[in-house]
Amino acid sequence: MSAQVDLPVVLLAFADDSVGSGRLHQLGLEAQELHDILVAGQKTGLCRPEMVPYATRDALLRRVQDENVRNRIAIFHFAGHAKHYSLFFESGGQGPAPADGRHIAEFLSAQRPPPHLVFLNACLTEVQADAWLRVGTKVVIATRTRVDDNVAATFAAFFYRGLVGNGTIESAFVEAVAAIRERSAGEHPGRRGFGPPTGSAEAGDIASQWFYRVSSDSEGALEWTLANARRQLGHAPFLVPYGPNPQFVGRGAELDQLRTLLCGDVPPPARTPVLTGGGGVGKTQLAVEFAHEHRRCFPGGGFWIPMASSEEARLQVAAIGGPGGLDLPGFDGLGLEDRLRAVRRSWAEPAARLLVFDNIEDPRLLTEWRPVSGGSRVLVTSRRQEWSLRMGVEPVHLPMLSPDDSKRLLLEGRCVKAGTTVDTLLADTSINRDAGDLCTELGNLPLALALAGAFLESRPSFTVRGYLAEIRAASAHHPSLNTELVEQLPTAHAPSIVATFSVSLDVLDLGDAVDVLARSMLRAAAFLAHAPIPMRLLARAVGGNPTEEVEIVQADGAVGRCLSLGLMDRLPDGSVQVHRLLAAYIRSLVEGDDARALGAGVDDALAVELHAVNATGFPRLGLPLLDHAVHRAGVDAAGIETDRVARLCNNLGYLLQASGDLAGARPYYERALAIRE
Repeated sequence: MSAQVDLPVVLLAFADDSVGSGRLHQLGLEAQELHDILVAGQKTGLCRPEMVPYATRDALLRRVQDENVRNRIAIFHFAGHAKHYSLFFESGGQGPAPADGRHIAEFLSAQRPPPHLVFLNACLTEVQADAWLRVGTKVVIATRTRVDDNVAATFAAFFYRGLVGNGTIESAFVEAVAAIRERSAGEHPGRRGFGPPTGSAEAGDIASQWFYRVSSDSEGALEWTLANARRQLGHAPFLVPYGPNPQFVGRGAELDQLRTLLCGDVPPPARTPVLTGGGGVGKTQLAVEFAHEHRRCFPGGGFWIPMASSEEARLQVAAIGGPGGLDLPGFDGLGLEDRLRAVRRSWAEPAARLLVFDNIEDPRLLTEWRPVSGGSRVLVTSRRQEWSLRMGVEPVHLPMLSPDDSKRLLLEGRCVKAGTTVDTLLADTSINRDAGDLCTELGNLPLALALAGAFLESRPSFTVRGYLAEIRAASAHHPSLNTELVEQLPTAHAPSIVATFSVSLDVLDLGDAVDVLARSMLRAAAFLAHAPIPMRLLARAVGGNPTEEVEIVQADGAVGRCLSLGLMDRLPDGSVQVHRLLAAYIRSLVEGDDARALGAGVDDALAVELHAVNATGFPRLGLPLLDHAVHRAGVDAAGIETDRVARLCNNLGYLLQASGDLAGARPYYERALAIRE
């Protein structure tokens, strides 16, 4: 879009289908004069005039819907005949065509934001002012009486000269009033009708036929200038601290969902979208990409507001009201509380603004700061994965990247540096296989893939296979996943998997019973397979009895705590899962007797659950346990815990035999027998 199209629009409609004494002979002069004045403003980058001469109602409505006009109208000016609620449009020579001004107001207000100023330069338009203010217009200039078209043309010309000269609405209006009074007091050859109209109640002061009315909730509206309009519409503030990521991949479905919820000429969604997921999954990055990609959906601007704590939220909200942000009138002289109130008022305006509330973990902060009215749209990022329905949110859970997107993120930097493409590199089947295995080891986690990709890019001689072997040995502790980068990550995220996981783990309070149980469940989950974990199994693995309702409720509370910190995912069937890198990191924190005790508890829980399934005679019920049992049976459990392993192997063999897999069952029976001999 060109810079000229990017300017705020002054939309002017001129209509006169009357004949005889009702003809507006100066209407053409007014149109030409205002055009010339506003074109001068266009040359200085203030505004762009859009003229609708001989305006029919349909011609005006079509112009409003033009893609280069819609959502950019700062001022609407009507000149012609009017009376009370009617504006008279042209009808192709068939005489004036009345249209209800209230309907015109509603139609123009559908753009975001509505026109800041409406100038009804026609007779008897006073009653229409309130209709425009109700739909979001801030200032309306209207008339109390009949007005002469000579005087109306002159008044409008002086007013717009004042605006184009960088005046405020108030100063331009005062200048126009002064000019009319001066001219009406003297002789003006060639100018007709400068005396007051016959029967005017304002016969003593012709200029007082015009007045302005201001919305009651629009402090500073009269101080508005065309320069303000350009900032608010043409060059709206965009306070997003991060740029687009050139290596951004995937997330097409999530971007489409956000676009549907937040963009378009619809009211803000009833449910606020919340990007949820664990640390490193790319919540902030997706919010950044959305904000940049759909910036033009928000003519009122885009604002990034970190909300990790209540105090931070207050300071960040207040800061966006100043220069470079909303640029609110008198902002520098306000205290903190007044600044917060001023920003809240701006959010309640009809202008479509994007407010990104980043890193909200306490739902009360969303309740406190989310606007309850106006055109602002809120996008939240949060580790908290489950939200109460009463919060009015639409959780958008971010899964891990797909295998193809993961390989692209992993290898793109290396390929660009080598002057090739990812597709060309992956045409080698061995590299493709090794890259896929490496992505699997990294759990397709975007942060881990970005760090691994930076490592491979900086070491072009190191093979993917060699790196894969190192990652398998060190997992989350590999130096490449916990390092200082010369060039920081696109969202300034900490370049460390361990540090990212620790942010959430360190929140758990070992003096709180729920947190203690949550920690125990995380540790038990880390010793199970990387597969969905049934809640019964997890509860039993920490010493609970899943047949007791009280203990299941306690387990649910602990899992909920993990979900709130992004440390677990809950799957649609009610099972839970811990990311493989997080599980590896947790296992690394558990050593010696603690590790053996955890393993023993997991093995006992599996044996009991498998035995319960086997007793039912329905082996399919044991499928959710199978991966975990095979994993634990394959762990070296030599020592005092061998009898536990025997019970586990015996029950696993029985399940496989009952499922028809006698060959699969045999090794486990044999192992159980060997242990017990």
